[in-house]
Amino acid sequence: MRTLMSLLVLLLFGGALLGLVVLRPDAERAGDGASDSKSERAPEAKPVLSPFGAIEEAKALERAWAQIKAGKSQRELALGDFDGALKNLAAIPPDAPEAKEAAGLAKKLEAAKREWTFHAARALGAKIEAARKEYAQSIENNFLKAGMDVHVTAIGDRATVLRIKYVLILENAKRMWFSKVELTDGRTTWTYDLMK
Repeated sequence: MRTLMSLLVLLLFGGALLGLVVLRPDAERAGDGASDSKSERAPEAKPVLSPFGAIEEAKALERAWAQIKAGKSQRELALGDFDGALKNLAAIPPDAPEAKEAAGLAKKLEAAKREWTFHAARALGAKIEAARKEYAQSIENNFLKAGMDVHVTAIGDRATVLRIKYVLILENAKRMWFSKVELTDGRTTWTYDLMK
């Protein structure tokens, strides 16, 4: 606990010296240190962009998403792109001349965000499926390099089943008069009866 406190003091003190951490409350920064009802309230959120900038950002994002959906762009968007644009639109005051346009764009961006989320999930699923198939192929290649005739494939819906075909292993085990073959991962064991 003492070490944690020392580290915290060092971080705060060092950060304050570097200007990274402000240790004074807002009222003190204002100058007189007096507290009034305005300084006790949380500061109002300020838009990162001007209303015009927020609208232009939203329009550009809307165009980019349309291009991606149409297959005309390989650009990748992130959830943060939508969230940031929506935050900037929401920061436009309701009495601003751009408010009506911002509200319409926000509705469109919310719909686009939902579409993008579905699209991103599907794309991620396809990448995972491809990775499963690659993994199966690499296992098969390792068996083949070791001189074993073992075929490994990822099968089923979204390649969620790992199939390992090893006929010769079982046939050779029978010829050596083994009665069973056990496969284990260290926790679970699967037994094949060779006498049947």
